[in-house]
Amino acid sequence: MKETGVILKNYLPAKYKVAILNERGERFEALAALPAHIEKLRPGYQISYSLGSGATIAKLVDVEIVAIPKAISYESLQFLHQFIELCLLTIPEGHISIEVVDLLKILLNGNTNDWSVPQRRLLICVLLAVLGFYPELALNEYDLVYTVGEIGKITSVDFFQFKIDVKTDRVLVKWITNFINTNVSPRLAGLFATVYQN
Repeated sequence: MKETGVILKNYLPAKYKVAILNERGERFEALAALPAHIEKLRPGYQISYSLGSGATIAKLVDVEIVAIPKAISYESLQFLHQFIELCLLTIPEGHISIEVVDLLKILLNGNTNDWSVPQRRLLICVLLAVLGFYPELALNEYDLVYTVGEIGKITSVDFFQFKIDVKTDRVLVKWITNFINTNVSPRLAGLFATVYQN
């Protein structure tokens, strides 16, 4: 039976291997039965595949590209890759997170060309909340604690209804900056500058 998933990383040219987030929210890595299968797969591509048995790692067989990211602007493509890189950095192999699949669907199926920078920040913070990464806040920062709590409750269904004012945007920037400074190596931190810098 064929499964579907999203390519998070293609390890070429070093290895004929990809990282995938499947429709059940499981992140795993797999080799290709045929090297030509891996060569055409890029981060953000939605694929269908069957898994063959491998000695220590799954093997992809019967791979088909179901969808590629829609024709989008450079900024939207950059954001897609930032989001996918965060998924790769924060979701351990074998971990299950169906909420992340729902967030990826928002990103892959929507027209991100029309998104504002605060909307992009919001999606990143919802991802961080789903994965348990919250900003460091003082307990007396009641407004911030409340806002972070509200953002943590956002689902893929009500994402576009959430209103982002200037104060909320500052919380988003603080949240992302805190995450980057705490959890991302300085070598990779620059990849995310367009999301958390004004």
